Amino acid sequence: ACAIGSVLEDGENCMVDCSAPLVSDRRLKTDISLIGQTVHGLPWYRFRYRDGTQYFEGVMAQDVLVVAPEAVHVDEVGMLSVNYSLLGLRMRAVE
Repeated sequence: ACAIGSVLEDGENCMVDCSAPLVSDRRLKTDISLIGQTVHGLPWYRFRYRDGTQYFEGVMAQDVLVVAPEAVHVDEVGMLSVNYSLLGLRMRAVE
């Protein structure tokens, strides 16, 4: 087992469990850098959540909403979450 963000022996970073929607609203993130693109043509970013220090790689819910609205959930206060499993993707915690 590995903790979020730890590096495995083969050099791979731990993956985040994405079987449930993860809060992915751009308004909750900071230090956002575009690092690539997914197979779906979605921008792939490196970012931190505003209330944390850990960096992640993943998508922004606002981008997903345009391409795959069925993978986006809106909560009672209007924050957006993404169900990565519906996209065949996994968000990663990185060093």
